[in-house]
Amino acid sequence: MVNNIQKQLDGIFHALSDQTRRDIVQRLSQEQHTASELAEKYSMSFPAVSKHLRVLRQSRLVKGQRLGRRHIFSINSQELNKARAWMQHWSKYWNDRLDNLENFLSTK
Repeated sequence: MVNNIQKQLDGIFHALSDQTRRDIVQRLSQEQHTASELAEKYSMSFPAVSKHLRVLRQSRLVKGQRLGRRHIFSINSQELNKARAWMQHWSKYWNDRLDNLENFLSTK
C-alpha cells in the first residue's frame, strides 16, 4: 500500500517537474481543452503537446475523453489532492519542529 502511494506521488511530482506541464494543469483546472487547443496556446507542435499530455495522463493528473474525433482533456483533482495532502503533512511537521525550536530558544 505504501509503495503504491509512493509510486503515485513519484509520478505526480515527475509530471509537475516540467513548467509546460504545470501550465497545462493550470489551464485545464480552469476549463477543458483539446490537444489542438493547447498546441495553439503554446505555439508548439501537436506531437510535443501530446507528449506532455501523455506524461500527465500517466500520472493521472489529467483525464482524457474521446468525443467523436476529438479528445477532450480535463484535470483530475483527486490526484492533485494526494500531492497537496503530502505537502501539507510535511509543512505541518516542519512548522511544528520550528515552533518547538523557537520555544526552546526563547526559554534560554
